[in-house]
Amino acid sequence: MRTRLDELLETIHTLECFYFLVHELRAKGHEHIRMLKDLAAALPKDKYRELNKDIRRDIGRIRCETECLMSDDQIRRLVQQMTSGAMGYVNLPKWYIDRYAFKKYARVFPRWPHIPLHALVQYDTRLEGESPYSILVVEAMLFDDAVSMWKYVSRILNDGLDFRTRPKNIQRKLQTFMRATLTGTYRFLEAYLNGLAYDCFQMFHETMDIKDHDVLAEWDSKNKRIRYVAFERKLRIYPEICGKYLEKTVDLSDDPDVDTLLVEGKVVRDGLTHPSPFVNPKTQEFEKVVANISIQPGQVKRIFLAACSYTKRTEIMLGRDPIQSIPWLQFDFLET
Repeated sequence: MRTRLDELLETIHTLECFYFLVHELRAKGHEHIRMLKDLAAALPKDKYRELNKDIRRDIGRIRCETECLMSDDQIRRLVQQMTSGAMGYVNLPKWYIDRYAFKKYARVFPRWPHIPLHALVQYDTRLEGESPYSILVVEAMLFDDAVSMWKYVSRILNDGLDFRTRPKNIQRKLQTFMRATLTGTYRFLEAYLNGLAYDCFQMFHETMDIKDHDVLAEWDSKNKRIRYVAFERKLRIYPEICGKYLEKTVDLSDDPDVDTLLVEGKVVRDGLTHPSPFVNPKTQEFEKVVANISIQPGQVKRIFLAACSYTKRTEIMLGRDPIQSIPWLQFDFLET
């Protein structure tokens, strides 16, 4: 039989779960929950109801400010699922939070309306831990990888030497970092494009044309199988499809950055992604056979800049403010 103390402790736990999900366990949240548990243990029975009512008011405040979509039981079950796994961090996608948990999560992250639906909110699997108050966006992480590699390139290029006078081991490192910068550039760009497709798919799935549905999902509905979309096609068509459903005009038919990424960049990208010594014997010419397989710093910089400019311009064409939607895309240092 449930006692009033059981009810009070459950209410305290419910508040703790709300605090966990809206990151109020940070700072003084843990201290407040511990104080409530200690108070409940020492409180006279005739004071349980009054304390319970006070805690319910705090829960009601959070519910109102976030427009919570879940019942208390659902909140407790969600947190139990999130904290019962292995030690580490667990993530909730933004689309899940918006659809099932809280309509106004901007109370937690003010930039929330500008964050993509595929972004992940990170939590500590320990209820007693201090969650990192972090949002993960895969294209942002991959962009940071490319930036880190380019910084190594710049550090070597600023040594005042050239490839003939630079020590061979350092020259080899330079080529390694330039290859890593280029592959990282295309990785972040494809992650960005796949993110656009995923978000559009989430928002407009019910009203989307089957043709657009299949392109964004890389699926063949007729034959019920995967049908991959080439990166070159994604680069042009994914923003256009998303623009169509957002009622924005996106025209990439005569975009100089697309040309750089699909002409000069494609040669390098294909060579790094699908390395092979084979050439077409019908079309090869002497200058193609005696090829310079090294990558030039200016080439890396042009392709990196083109990818950044393309991403920023796409966001603008989709009606977004890049400062808010892609704040991680900082590339001014590349333009000097």
